Amino acid sequence: MEVMRAQMVNSKELPSVSVVIPAYNEEEYLPLCLQSIRRQDYPGEYEVIAADNASEDKTARVALSWGAKLVYENKRSPACARQKGAEAATGEIIAFIDADTQAPTCWLSAIVSRFVREPETVVVSGPYAYFDAGRIAKITSYIGNFINIILDQLFRKVFNFLIRWLYAAVTTTLGAFLTFHGVNPRS
Repeated sequence: MEVMRAQMVNSKELPSVSVVIPAYNEEEYLPLCLQSIRRQDYPGEYEVIAADNASEDKTARVALSWGAKLVYENKRSPACARQKGAEAATGEIIAFIDADTQAPTCWLSAIVSRFVREPETVVVSGPYAYFDAGRIAKITSYIGNFINIILDQLFRKVFNFLIRWLYAAVTTTLGAFLTFHGVNPRS
């Protein structure tokens, strides 16, 4: 991972990234998510878009206070909020992360590294943990992440192609997102 990051720092043309955060009544957890995004070690340009999903608390105010671009989606649906955020995105890569999730410091660097090293990649996803979840939900997500990693490695080695399960943090290229008409608003 350190070698990949070092190669990217020397690169002069890094793709821009739009981080889209759908949020419904997340005033308590959104600052932790935004703080984790602010701490990214990615040397390229990235924007943060909070898609307020008709929140009844101070989610919008929190997002603005952290410098996020704010868009509104009145239909209460995480898929619709993701779609609205993606429509406002200007980056070459769109990274989705839930408001109650924190990204590790190398999150964007690792994402961009994958897209740069493997240009045929359309979508990537990785391990995550909700910090507002109860003990059973956390254990379940850790087990799911472990299974995801094992299956990913199995499919890569055996079938020589990438399969990723879509979880809380998903990334795609803007072109692929638009080609497949975004997210399903019924989900």
